[in-house]
Amino acid sequence: MQSYLQIQSMIIRLPLVLSIFASCTAAWGAGLQASGDDSADIDLLINARLQLRAGDIRQAEGSTRDFLQKHPTSAQGHFFLGFILFREAQAKAAVTATQEKARLSLAEYTEGAKYRQPSSLDLKIVALDYVLFDDFAHADKWLTHSLTLNSKDAEAWYYLGRIKYSENKFPEAVQSFEQCLKADPQYVRAEEEKKKALAAESTAH
Repeated sequence: MQSYLQIQSMIIRLPLVLSIFASCTAAWGAGLQASGDDSADIDLLINARLQLRAGDIRQAEGSTRDFLQKHPTSAQGHFFLGFILFREAQAKAAVTATQEKARLSLAEYTEGAKYRQPSSLDLKIVALDYVLFDDFAHADKWLTHSLTLNSKDAEAWYYLGRIKYSENKFPEAVQSFEQCLKADPQYVRAEEEKKKALAAESTAH
């Protein structure tokens, strides 16, 4: 089984931040248009998005917390803060600091879910928060749930495959990588990981 540090390194090395951030900002932007929050205050979340894109994570967190002080029942505010805290968790070198940020991130997603059903993207981040705890069972659960909402998310299938592999569920890992490749035939890493999972399955027998 892969260690916590191997999985954490996997998440940091792979282009997770860029791909998820792109999806997050697109989905989040649609949420802004449908929101009942005061338009003047929405500027705080717009600023937070721009700050996060520029790499100013602390500023982004501050802007989002300012928004939530005025709109404590805003699901989009809590979900976005959860995403920011996940980004901060990735940046921490110490395991304890990483897990503390992941815990805070999960708390924001839990709070946001009181006011609106999380999207497939939100659930994917929740799953990856659990990976930072080395809790593959919960990561598996939430990624699977995410995929029930969006079965064409190649990236989610890829990470589910990695998690299944970490749980020594090699046949399921192979199936996940195959689903990833079905959704995106050009997902080269999935093909590579599928071969590893097939080899591990053969060795296990």
